[in-house]
Amino acid sequence: PARIIPSKAGESADVSGTERKFTAYGITQDDDPVSQALRGLIDNAAGQEHQIAMIWKALEQLCAQQQMPMPGDAAKLVGNDGDQQITATDLAARAGTIAWDIFTGIGQRVQRFHHDSAVN
Repeated sequence: PARIIPSKAGESADVSGTERKFTAYGITQDDDPVSQALRGLIDNAAGQEHQIAMIWKALEQLCAQQQMPMPGDAAKLVGNDGDQQITATDLAARAGTIAWDIFTGIGQRVQRFHHDSAVN
C-alpha cells in the first residue's frame, strides 16, 4: 500500500493535476526513511554487482592461467578419458563415502550422458 507524503511546504498531494506531486514507493526528495532505505538498498546492490563482476573476471583469468575448467564447462566425473579412468568407487573413496552416494548425490541440474563401451 502506498502512502501520501505531504510536502514540507504544506502543498496538497493531489495526483489528479498535471504536475505530479505523488511518487510511489516513498521515493521523494525529502528525508523520508523509506526513500532513504530504498536508495541504500539500490546503492548496495549496485556495489555488489560491481564486486561480483570483478570476482568473475579474476576467476576467468585465474582459470585461463592454470588451465582449469570454468563453470559451464563439460566435466567427466566417472569413466574413461583417453588412458585415464575413474570409477564411482574411486570417486567415492576420495569423498569418503560409497559409490551409491556419488550417483544419487548428483543433482537434477546436471545433464547426464551414458555411453556403453560395449556398443563400440
